[in-house]
Amino acid sequence: MRQEPADNKHCHHLKKPRIYKQCRAGRCPSWKATRWKECSVTCGVGFQQREVFCRLKGAGRIIEETCNPFSRPASTQQCRLPDCLRYDWLADEWEDVSMA
Repeated sequence: MRQEPADNKHCHHLKKPRIYKQCRAGRCPSWKATRWKECSVTCGVGFQQREVFCRLKGAGRIIEETCNPFSRPASTQQCRLPDCLRYDWLADEWEDVSMA
């Protein structure tokens, strides 16, 4: 018998199964984050990004569903650099020109 996924609204009365399993062995999957990249702007407020992935020691990168989604580190953050300098034209009043 083939089973088709149903909409969540049909299962609201049922207890939802866990989406991850607690690790009890010595080699547990964990999140790994790279260093933050440069800020997206050269002045003012911007964003920084980094790569975040799930890994298993000795095996390397594995599917994200294996790691606890609630402990996943942020992959973006706000960064603030010194305010941007703003330049505007400034014109003096016209001088009277005498006809000599």
